[in-house]
Amino acid sequence: MKPWTRPGFCPTSKGVAVHDHWAPYWRYTGCEHVLCNAHHLRELNYSDELTGHLWPRLLRESLLQANEAVAQAKEQGLTHLPRDQILAYPHEIMQGSQRRTLPVSSSGSVVRCHR
Repeated sequence: MKPWTRPGFCPTSKGVAVHDHWAPYWRYTGCEHVLCNAHHLRELNYSDELTGHLWPRLLRESLLQANEAVAQAKEQGLTHLPRDQILAYPHEIMQGSQRRTLPVSSSGSVVRCHR
């Protein structure tokens, strides 16, 4: 039996499930889903190494700065960041979404782009 199909794994949880983008986790509807920024950082590192584009580095830096801002806010007893701080990184996201897709070889694997 796969761990995620075991009774009591998560399906009836009423809490927050922090996870990567793995599809089976989205089947659980009894909890709120939050995506893990450690996984986001790993994907951004991969995108940077694969493409050499600037936007993964900028977005990675924004995530790291946001993490530091949250830590500082918690130290000050705050429960949330100011709205302008939360919305500070859409430019990097927009840059990434406007890039062309990566070339895929006939075997289905992504082809490394030359810088």
